[in-house]
Amino acid sequence: MEIIRKWFLPLLLITLFNCNGQDKKNKLEKIESKKEESIHSNFILQKIISEDKDEFSYQFSELICKLIPSEKQTLNLFVNNNLYETNITIESADINIWNFKNNENHFILIEGDDYYGSIFHVYLYNNIKKSLYYYGNFVYENENAESNKQKKTIMLSLNKEIANIEVSLNQSQKNFQLKKIEEIKLSRIEKDNKYSIISEKEADINQDGKLDQITVFSTQWNKEITPSDSKLFKVVVKLSNSENRFTTLTNDNIIEPYYPENVASGFSDIKIKDNYFTVEQANGGGGIINRSFITFKYDKIKKGIYLHRYSILTTEMSSGDEKESKTELTTKDFGLIPFEKFNIKMMDLK
Repeated sequence: MEIIRKWFLPLLLITLFNCNGQDKKNKLEKIESKKEESIHSNFILQKIISEDKDEFSYQFSELICKLIPSEKQTLNLFVNNNLYETNITIESADINIWNFKNNENHFILIEGDDYYGSIFHVYLYNNIKKSLYYYGNFVYENENAESNKQKKTIMLSLNKEIANIEVSLNQSQKNFQLKKIEEIKLSRIEKDNKYSIISEKEADINQDGKLDQITVFSTQWNKEITPSDSKLFKVVVKLSNSENRFTTLTNDNIIEPYYPENVASGFSDIKIKDNYFTVEQANGGGGIINRSFITFKYDKIKKGIYLHRYSILTTEMSSGDEKESKTELTTKDFGLIPFEKFNIKMMDLK
């Protein structure tokens, strides 16, 4: 009995020590496994819910991605109400957007797809921080385009800040590795949080059978309005072309600034008929209200938008009486003025 007691206690201590050591080892392995998992992450391709290739718009379960033509004739990326200055140029016949997800992170691949190959621009978007990083681009050459019977498949993972992308088509597999290059800034309008859309209309302005777009942007009042405050406006016209892209024209001198003491409505509406559109606005003060109607025309020969007619209806109110007068100017008066060069202040001097 004494012998059993003599050996039992040391054996029990050894067993407990080994179990404790094994538990620590298991915990360390789990920690290392989690570290490895955070370093190496697989991203899952997300299904497209709806798409409009004419508008470069793609909707996923958590993201809405859209390519917006810029004034520089490049494309900016719109993601969930945020516009980023990607400034990419794609001259391909077809454009696709791929979305790969891992938790709150999304790899967004913008593909310019042609018959013999594709160019991919790669971005990493965080859905919580709203940050966007550029990982560069790569070119995939379709060497067996004539015998193309399969759909392109892509697998993506992130390993220690390196994006591993595997593209497969027609039993041909190619791998690409990209590193983070830079963070993409929000566009000036989005970053300043000044402008918002107050009117947006679609019509075939250039008469090519495709819808064009006219959008009016406006700034907002400050929290505490002072007499010197004002709302500013931009009119943006996007014209489609034969290459399924857009030509973007912008003018911030069509609609007059709106001040607190203005007794009229300011910007009112945009009316469109065929290849003409009219910007309507009303401004007033000191017993006078001016209603202006600024009509632009798309010229098929010159392939541009030019001022067609400028009309002002003036109402003067004095001692309870109203007096109305109308002024109308045409190209015979002001000549040829492109949409981008129009300035309402200069018209008042004519």
